Amino acid sequence: MTTTADNPARRATGPFGFFRDLKTARKLLASFLVLIAIMTGIGLLGLSKLATVNTQLDSMYHNRLVAVDTLGRVEARFEALRFRLVDYTIAPTPDAKQRILTRIGELDGLVDDALATFKEASTSADHSGYDRIVTDMALYRQVRDTELLPLAQAGRVAEFVILHEERITPLAVSIAEAIDLQIEVENDEAEQALTAAEADYSASLTTIVGALVVGAVLGLVMALTLGRLISRPLARTVEVLQGVAAGRLDRTLDVDTRDEVGDMARALNEAIDKIGSAMRGIGANAQTLAAASEELSATSGQMSSNAEESAAQAGAVSAAAEQVSSNVQTVAAGTEEMGASIREIATNAAEASAVAARAVTAVETT
Repeated sequence: MTTTADNPARRATGPFGFFRDLKTARKLLASFLVLIAIMTGIGLLGLSKLATVNTQLDSMYHNRLVAVDTLGRVEARFEALRFRLVDYTIAPTPDAKQRILTRIGELDGLVDDALATFKEASTSADHSGYDRIVTDMALYRQVRDTELLPLAQAGRVAEFVILHEERITPLAVSIAEAIDLQIEVENDEAEQALTAAEADYSASLTTIVGALVVGAVLGLVMALTLGRLISRPLARTVEVLQGVAAGRLDRTLDVDTRDEVGDMARALNEAIDKIGSAMRGIGANAQTLAAASEELSATSGQMSSNAEESAAQAGAVSAAAEQVSSNVQTVAAGTEEMGASIREIATNAAEASAVAARAVTAVETT
């Protein structure tokens, strides 16, 4: 009875079955394309995560560091304003005083520009320090323009110094404290943004590493699956061919894919079937030949028996002829003729016996 070799690739349905039916070259190409798609996806994911972290760092720079730097410029320019105001009181000539006034106006514009830049750059929800800076700066300018500068122009230095200590110094201290307060707010939020960026970076790194591991596992699974789809049917084919070489024709391959391995399995099954049919035909012919040999042997035996019987009869006739030869002289000539006939019959019988013996020998040889 014909048995079926173990099949490593039973018929599958769905996309995987479609993949099994692809030619080997297309299977390899499809596997490489899938791996490339996985690696591309991982790369795009990594770029997306890095872009997110970069955006956070860029936002931290523009919205935090720029704001802090701007506040530093506000503080430096305000100090310059205070020095220019003191210089105004000791300027030796009207031209020098005018240059100082021009510089004070320029510094006022720079302070306003810096405050506007800070307002635009800062995304902090707490602007209490900024509001205090604006309020104190406006009060400082009012006292400076309406009280201090007129005293300096009139040469009333002593009164200028007293008013400066009473009004300007507290405002300067308040502005410096407000700047420090707003800088601290910005630094705290920048630290929080940095912590969030580091957390996002760690999460992104974990995600990318996880995606790489998943991609590597998928690639390994695809490689093993593809290897099994190709190597197992080939191994079974080798087993069946080794069985054919050993004279076994009772095994076939049950590989029903439409790739090169399936084509080879179907061709091998067809070849085994044809060899089996030929061997069965040879067996039937051998049985027919054996039956014919038996019939020939039986015929040869019958011919040998007939020859022996003929020889016995010839001997009896010869004895009777000798017995009557002395009494029947008149039929001597006929008797001689009869003897000749009997001798001829004996010769033929002997030849028939020899033929029968040769036939027996030929049958035994066959």
